[in-house]
Amino acid sequence: MTLDQEKLRELFTYSPDGKLLSNISSGRWVRGKPIGHVYKCGTFRGYYVVRFLGKALLLHRLVWTLHFGAIPDGYVIDHINGDPLDNRIENLRAVTRSLNQRNARRPKHNKSGIVGVYSTPRGWVAAITLNNRFKFLGRFKRFEDAVACRANANERYGFHANHGRVVELPAA
Repeated sequence: MTLDQEKLRELFTYSPDGKLLSNISSGRWVRGKPIGHVYKCGTFRGYYVVRFLGKALLLHRLVWTLHFGAIPDGYVIDHINGDPLDNRIENLRAVTRSLNQRNARRPKHNKSGIVGVYSTPRGWVAAITLNNRFKFLGRFKRFEDAVACRANANERYGFHANHGRVVELPAA
């Protein structure tokens, strides 16, 4: 379900802190009050979600559409600083899924503390995934050398400076 910019402007007013305020009173919505709630589990875990006409809509997508119109085909809305609760328009950008993955948080299973650097019995390995393909960057005796190699690859392949940061999500 998509809502056009005109319909969104009838329903909501954008607040500079990234919230949407209801322009109507209906059900749980109260005129002038913020809408949405944070999902604690499932697909939308950690994001503000708005229930509308029986559908769950992500608030950051509504904020984007309110400002710029429909999200272009093949694009997603990325939180630049990695905080899924920060829906200020200056923190949102439309990017391809591939670019969105280049601004991802560090996976929970990561043990080295650096995305793309892991330990093997024969030393430290630096690797990167580009266009869904694993690319081996090298094997190193020293952890610092593997980290430097991966940092170089991040820059060379256009990964966002925030890639691999730790972002705390609400507890389930």
